[in-house]
Amino acid sequence: MSRERVLAHLWPDSDLERARHALAQLVYSLRRSAGGANLVVGDTELRLDPASVTSDVGDFLAALSAGEPARAAACYAGSFLEGVHLPEAPEFERWLETERRHLATLAWRALDAVAREGAAVGDVEGVAEARRRQVQIEPYDAPSNLAYMEALAACGRREAALSHARTYERLVRAELELEPDPRIGALADRLRAAPPMPSRGDPAPAPGAGAATPAIAAAPAAQAAPEPAAATTEARRRFGTRRWLAALPAVALVAFVALAAARRSPRPPAELPIDAIAVLPFANLSGDPANDYLSDGVTEDLISRLSQVDGLRVAARTSSFAFRGRAIPVQEIGRALQVGAVVEGSFRREGDTVRVVTRLVHARSGFELWSRTYDRPMGNLLHLQDEVALAVASQLRRELRSPARPAPAAMSAPALHAYTLTLRARYAWHLRSEAALREAIVLFDSARVADPANAAALAGLASAWLLLPTYGSVPPREAYPRARAAADSALALDPQLAEARAVSALLHELQDWDWVGAEREFAALLEQSPNTVTARHWRALNLLVLGRAAEARAEVRVAARLDPLAPSIGAAVAAVDYFAGMPDSAAAAARRLLASDSLYAPARNWLGLALLERGDTAEALRQLELAVAQSERVPVFVASLAYARARLGHADSAHAELARLRSEVRGRYLSPVSLALVHAALGERDEAFRLLAQAREARDPGLLTLACDPKARVLAGDPRYASLLATLGLPRTP
Repeated sequence: MSRERVLAHLWPDSDLERARHALAQLVYSLRRSAGGANLVVGDTELRLDPASVTSDVGDFLAALSAGEPARAAACYAGSFLEGVHLPEAPEFERWLETERRHLATLAWRALDAVAREGAAVGDVEGVAEARRRQVQIEPYDAPSNLAYMEALAACGRREAALSHARTYERLVRAELELEPDPRIGALADRLRAAPPMPSRGDPAPAPGAGAATPAIAAAPAAQAAPEPAAATTEARRRFGTRRWLAALPAVALVAFVALAAARRSPRPPAELPIDAIAVLPFANLSGDPANDYLSDGVTEDLISRLSQVDGLRVAARTSSFAFRGRAIPVQEIGRALQVGAVVEGSFRREGDTVRVVTRLVHARSGFELWSRTYDRPMGNLLHLQDEVALAVASQLRRELRSPARPAPAAMSAPALHAYTLTLRARYAWHLRSEAALREAIVLFDSARVADPANAAALAGLASAWLLLPTYGSVPPREAYPRARAAADSALALDPQLAEARAVSALLHELQDWDWVGAEREFAALLEQSPNTVTARHWRALNLLVLGRAAEARAEVRVAARLDPLAPSIGAAVAAVDYFAGMPDSAAAAARRLLASDSLYAPARNWLGLALLERGDTAEALRQLELAVAQSERVPVFVASLAYARARLGHADSAHAELARLRSEVRGRYLSPVSLALVHAALGERDEAFRLLAQAREARDPGLLTLACDPKARVLAGDPRYASLLATLGLPRTP
C-alpha cells in the first residue's frame, strides 16, 4: 500500500510532515520488536517482507483464488482485527469496518462451498459444521439458520435443531425487536411432526456463540503455517499478547500492508464492466476545515466528468454526499445507491500544491480495483480532475464522450482565484437558505469578475438567482431576468454547459410561459446529458403543465433513480403524484421519505395534502401542522394548513392563520397563488382572482401547476378561471 494512503488513514488530522515522522517511527518500532527483521519494507509503497512474516489474510485470499474453499475456511478464525479501534482516525475505522464485512462475506461463501461439497459426498457432519460456522458469521440471517437446522436434522440431531430454532427466535426478538422469519418456525413444526430419530450429538450452540476470538490474524494453532524465522515467532508472540493493545497503529499498519499485498492479484474479468458508480465525498486531510469547499469541489467535478461517460450511470451529488463522515461498508453504500463500484479518496492542500488519493472499489465484493496518488500544483487542479476521470473510466472499460478534447492548461493566478471562489460559492449554494444563496451570488459574481471566461461561475450565478424566490423573499420579476442574463452569458462561453441549459429551459416556463419551448429545451439537454437530475426533475413539472401526467411521473422517477437519497427529489415524486391526481401514490412516496428523514417538512406537507384528498382529514391536519412546526413556519406550508382548515369548514381558524402569515412576512415577497387557493377554499372567489391576477403580473412560479392542482378544483366552473388558463397558455383544467 502506498505510504500516502497509510498516512491518510492513520493520521488524518496531522500535517504531512508530522504524519511522515510518525510512520517512520512506527516502522522502526516494528523492526525493533521483530528482532531487527524487516516486517515492512518499501520506499513509496509499504509491503510485508515474506521472508520475515506471513499473513493469514493473504493465505485466506490465496486459497479462494486457487479454488480451495476448505483451505480458505480453515484460515478464517473470526472477525478481522477484533477489538481494534482507532477513534481518532475515522478513515481507518471506516476501512476496518469495510474489511471486516468483506472478509466475513468471503468466509461465509467459502463455508457454503464446503457445505455443498460435503453434501455431494455424504459428509453430513462436515456439512453441519460448515453451516454452524456460517451462522456464527450471520447470526440473524434466516437462510443460514434454516440450512444449519436442516444439516443438524440430517445428522439425526433433531433436538439440537429444535433448540437452535428457539435460540434464534429469542435472539431476533431480543436484539432486533422483530418477529422471527416464519420459515424457522415452520421447519421446527415439521421436525416435531417427523418420526423419532436416533440422537447423534450435543445441542447446537446459539447463533454467534463460541465464535473465535480476536481476528483472522489469529488462526487456530493446529492450522497455522510454519514459522519462517525466529524473529517472526517473536513478533507474533508479542502481537498475540495484550501488549499489542498499546501499539494499535502498528497493528493497523501491518493489516493495511497485508491486505494490500493480498489483493494484488487481478480480479476476475467477469466483474467488469460496471455500469453504475458513486463518487463519495473526498476527505479533506488539509487540517483546515476552511478547505472543505476544495475537497467537495473536486468530488463534484469528478461526478460531472464521469457523468459524461457513455453507458455509465453516476449517482448524483446529493445521494453520494449523504454518506459523508459515516463509517458505512461499501457493500451497503452500493446497495443503497444501486451502483456496482464506488470512487473514494482524500484531498490534501499544502500551500500551492495538492495531493489527491483516489481509489475505485468494487461495491459487491469490496475489492479495490484501482488506486493512485496524484501530486500536482494547485493551478493544475482542472487537469488533474480530467486525469482522474479518464483513469476511472479506463478501469471501467468505458470512454469519455469527448476523449479527444485538449487537456486544460494550468490556470493563471486570476483563473485559479476565480476557480476557488466558484467552489466556495457552490458550497454555499448547496445549503439552500436565503442567506447562503445571497452569499453564493456574491462569490459567483466575484469569480465572474476575476475570470470573465469562467462559464461555471456564470451558470452558478444563474442557478442561485433562480432559486432565490423559492428559498428567499426576492420577487420573481427581479430574480428571473438576472438568472436569464447569467445563463445566457454562460452559454455564450460554453453552449453545452448542462447547468446553464437547465436554467434556461426552466426560464422558458417561469418567465416566458413558453411550455412547448421549455419541453424542447429539456429534451435536447437530456439527450446530451441524461444524468442531469435537476433537468429531469424540472422536465417532470413541465410535462405536468402540458397535461402529460403519466410521462411526468415516469420522468421524476428517473430522477429518483439517479439521486435516490436526495430529499428534494423524493418530495418531487410525491408532488408530481399529487398533481397527477394520484393521492395514494403521493402519500406512499411521502411516507417513504419520512421513514428515512422524519424531520423533512416538505414530505409532511405533501403527505398532508394527499391525505386530505383521500378524505383522511384528522391525519391530514396533523401532518400539515407538523410541516409548519418542523419548518419554523415556511409560508408555503402555512398556506397549505390554512387551505386545509378552510376546506374543512374552519373558516375562523383559516383566516387567523392567513392574518398571522401576512404579519410575519410583512414587506417581503409572498406567493399570491398560495394565498389565492386558501381564499378559494373559503368561498371568497373575488379575492382569489384578485390574487391570481397579482400572481400573473409577478410571474409567480405557483402558476405552473395551477391547471392540475387539486386545490384549484373549486374554481373550475368560474369563467374567470378558464380565461386565466387561456392567458397562461395552459392546456387543461383540473
